This record gives sequence, structure tokens and C-alpha cells, in this order.
Amino acid sequence: PVQIGDTIKEPVFSAERIVAEDTDYVETFPDPWEGFNRTMYRFNYRFDKYVFLPAVSAYQAVMPDFAEKGVHNFFNNIRDITTLINSALQLSAEKSFITTGRLMVNTTVGLLGLIDVASSIDLPRQLEDFGQTLGYYGVGTGPYLVLPILGPSSVRDGIGTGVDAAISTVWVTWVVDKV
Repeated sequence: PVQIGDTIKEPVFSAERIVAEDTDYVETFPDPWEGFNRTMYRFNYRFDKYVFLPAVSAYQAVMPDFAEKGVHNFFNNIRDITTLINSALQLSAEKSFITTGRLMVNTTVGLLGLIDVASSIDLPRQLEDFGQTLGYYGVGTGPYLVLPILGPSSVRDGIGTGVDAAISTVWVTWVVDKV
């Protein structure tokens, strides 16, 4: 709506004219953990406002852009490990092959992933996670869930995030032990 003085002029295309009659609105979906989710939302809001966003601002002020890009590429290279595992679990040979190539090129030529060489030689980044793998095998999404610090999700994707984090942690720990 547009406000002209004290009068509010309704839009020409109201929601009732645009949205189909059989459309479900978010408010109509059950949220069995509404109390928990609201509490986590408030916690996340305050965490973002008082901890995370100030830390990001400080990081951006201190780090040169090329270093930020290198850190970003390094962590994407680590995430490619979980993508490879999940692509294999989903029986996707093409994604597994591309991700293996990305890991080999970026870890060697790209200096442990600090430089994303693979994208420049037409090996695009694939995105697969354990939540998608569970979905591939027919596991339903489950109820809406707001995770502390990580934000909104579903039960399936929340579990997937935990499994992916564990895989990354085990991998990094193993590599550090070998070096």
C-alpha cells in the first residue's frame, strides 16, 4: 500500500488477486517446537547483533580482500570433501568425478585450496550435503527447527549439518596429524 497523507491507498494488485486460492501460507504449517524455535530465534538475533556482526566487521576491517578470498576458498575446499562423500553416497558419478578433480587441483596447484584454480579450468563447484543424501534415500524433512547460531532448518537438514561438520572435523584432524 501507498500512504498519501493520512490516507492509505490499497495496491492495484492485492494478494488476493495474485496468489492462488489453494496456496498454503507459512503460518498454516504446524510448528510443534514453536516455543523452542522462538527462543532460538531470539538467541540468534542477539548473537548476530552483539557478537557475530561486530566480529565480521572487525575481520573485514583488518583482513585485506585477497586474504579474505583465500580463507573463503580454503574453507570451500574443505567443504568439497563432504560434497564428494555425499555425491558418492547419492550414487552421482558425475558430481563425484568433478568434485574429486576440484579437490586434487585446488589442494595441489591451488595451495591447499587458498586459490580456486578448479573453477577457472571449468570444474564448477558442486554442492551436496548429508541432508540432501538423507532426502535422496527418502527421509522426510521433519518439522521446522531453528538451530542455535546456524539458524532456520529442518530436522533432516539439522542432522545433515551435524554429520557434515563431523566429517570435516575428522578430515582436518587427520590431515593435521599427518603433517
